[in-house]
Amino acid sequence: MTPAGQPAVDSGSERPELLDKAREKKKSVALVTIRAREFLESVRDRTLARLKREELYRQAVEVVFAYWAARLHHPGALLDRKRENRLLARLRESGGDWGMLCYVIDGALRDDWIMGRKPDSERSYDGIETLFRDRAQVERLAELCPAFRAGEPHQLVVKYAPNGNGHE
Repeated sequence: MTPAGQPAVDSGSERPELLDKAREKKKSVALVTIRAREFLESVRDRTLARLKREELYRQAVEVVFAYWAARLHHPGALLDRKRENRLLARLRESGGDWGMLCYVIDGALRDDWIMGRKPDSERSYDGIETLFRDRAQVERLAELCPAFRAGEPHQLVVKYAPNGNGHE
């Protein structure tokens, strides 16, 4: 004890292993904090990109729906949740290539059964639920268009997409 009542500190008696552990703990906490911040920033960035992509997909769905309604003469049709979800699913499957979905509509116009032109066809089957039923149907109908088979972008994509290829 010192005369002032303080405990005497002997610099040689400090325990260096405790100081080293304390320093190491501080470094570990700082490293975890940095990594956590980097991880959260990465999650935020990916989330923003996904939300942006989804918004672009929803806009593309509106364009495809309007194209379908105009080309297949359904002026009073409404884009309800069921139709929107069906188109979104096919758009995601095609990697955002909404031009392919437009080719599906053009291909449907070439299909006599879908358009109700076959003698044994009682009506047309040109609804969104039929044209975009599944991936196989999308591929089959798009393949009916020579421009699609040639790898050309759809005319709407050329006209309206920022990069002209139908992708975001």
